[in-house]
Parts: sequence; structure tokens; C-alpha cells
Amino acid sequence: MKAMMWKVVCVALVCGVGAAGCAGDAEDPSDVGQLQDGGGDAGEDASEDANAPDVADEPDADAPDADAPDADAPDAEEPDADAPDVDETPEGDGTSCEQAIDVSEGVVLEDQTTVGAPENQDADGDGCPSGRISGPELIYVVSPSEPTSYRVRVEPNEVSFDPMIYVRSGCETSVCLAGTVLNGPGSPETLSFEAPGGVPSYIFVDGEWLSEGSFRLEVTIEE
Repeated sequence: MKAMMWKVVCVALVCGVGAAGCAGDAEDPSDVGQLQDGGGDAGEDASEDANAPDVADEPDADAPDADAPDADAPDAEEPDADAPDVDETPEGDGTSCEQAIDVSEGVVLEDQTTVGAPENQDADGDGCPSGRISGPELIYVVSPSEPTSYRVRVEPNEVSFDPMIYVRSGCETSVCLAGTVLNGPGSPETLSFEAPGGVPSYIFVDGEWLSEGSFRLEVTIEE
């Protein structure tokens, strides 16, 4: 009887200190569910991802607008900075000294022509470039306020046109202040002269041996 009671006492003491295997020390069922949450949050995260906006479809704020014009692109309609300037034709038709085309400030004129112009002048006077029969002529004028050096260049557009250039103080005189006809048909002619201040000097673009044609005229002021 004493042996049985000691056994009961020992078992009670062991279970009291929480020995494994005693009744009531089974694993707490409530702890079983408190595992690391791998399912609930995963489903919630998946739901959030499904509702998240599609960033790939949104336009990039920093990306250039393909439809917007490029500010750095050159304007195709802008004039070329390297192209030579061509001026509008000044008043006058060049058929007489009264209608002479004023080129006092310097000018570049395309598509000038002696075709159909009058044949009133000949370059056969003193200081003139030729005593031969000339063709029709166009007349230009410079009227600087002070003595000015000018350079005149005539570039023919046809190989048959043999231009000559001469300068006079008026249409009534046969004396030339300067003149040139050196290079033959189809070749440019260039003439430099000093125009007095306060009076007009007339520039004649003529053709040797009755030649006529279109040309490009450049009048520049020399320093």
C-alpha cells in the first residue's frame, strides 16, 4: 500500500514540473493555426497586384512627344545662310539714263537681259572698250554722296553673249570713264572704277558685235 502511494506522489511531482508525456501537456491546438501566414497575405497581395495600374501602358512623362516638332530641327523653308543674297530689282527699266536702274548701294540681280533693249549707245568714244558695232544695252546708275569705288561683274548666261561694260557721266557723251571687253563670248567681265560724289555715273552693259543675252549682275562697293 505504501509503495502504491509513493508511485502516485512521484507521478504527481513529475507532471507538476511539466515533464513530456504527461496528460494535459499536449500541443496547444490554438498554436497550430498561428503559423507564418503564407496563404492569406498571398491572396491579398495577388488581389492588390490585379488592381494595380499597368505602368507599362502609361506614357513616359520624360519621353519626347513623337508628334511634337523638334525645336532643334532646321526649318526646311528657311533660306540657306550660305546662299548668295539676291536683291529685288530697283525702280527703272534700264532703257535710258532717265530710267536707269539705281545700284548705288550695291546689288546682286539675277536674270537681267539685253534682249529687246534699245540700241542707242556705242562704246566707240575715248576711254571706251571697243570701236566695233555693239548690241542692245541696259543702263544702271550710281549716285554716291562722296567719292566711292565700285566693282561691277557681269556673268552671261549664254555662251553666245559677249558682254562689255563701260561707264559714262551721261547718255549724251561718248566719253567713257572706264570700260572693259576682254574675255570673249560666254565669259564674265569685271570692271572697277571710282565714282565721284554728288553726281551720277552711268554703267552700261552692252554686247560686242551686236550680241545680246541674259546675265547676272553684281555691283559691290570696294573698301
